[in-house]
Amino acid sequence: MKRGFTLIELLLVLAILGALVGILLPTVVGWAGAGKLEQIKTNVGTLRTAIEQYALEKGVLPRDGSVTELEADLRSVANPLLPRLPDDPYASSNDPWTKLEYKKDTNGRYYVVGSDARGNKDISYSIDTNGTLTVTRPDTSVTEGADFYFDGNYKSYTVVTP
Repeated sequence: MKRGFTLIELLLVLAILGALVGILLPTVVGWAGAGKLEQIKTNVGTLRTAIEQYALEKGVLPRDGSVTELEADLRSVANPLLPRLPDDPYASSNDPWTKLEYKKDTNGRYYVVGSDARGNKDISYSIDTNGTLTVTRPDTSVTEGADFYFDGNYKSYTVVTP
């Protein structure tokens, strides 16, 4: 008697494995996306804490001109919380513009730290002297918490679509 598997048995095993992969793959990919979003939320919170630390020690908010100016300001405190700005997990860490966004109002009282959580969604942040934050998104399919995330000491905010 010959030992081995028949072609039907092998095809049946492959079909079952294919079905399992088809069921599990979206779940595993979803975990990775959720992990990146949680990393962004953590990075935004850490950067906000570092900004608050700077403001308490220096009496003013850090500069919001460039990434290198913000990093230099945050490192200038007695015990710096961040040696460098956290990266956006959706972008290349070699690109200095993939850092989280930091904007403040012209009077230097209110600020926002934000991220384009899904990458390449063209999210922009602006804050006025009354503490009102305006988040501009390209269209209504881009949603807060899923495609972008922000935090700060603003009083109120609106999300607009041009």
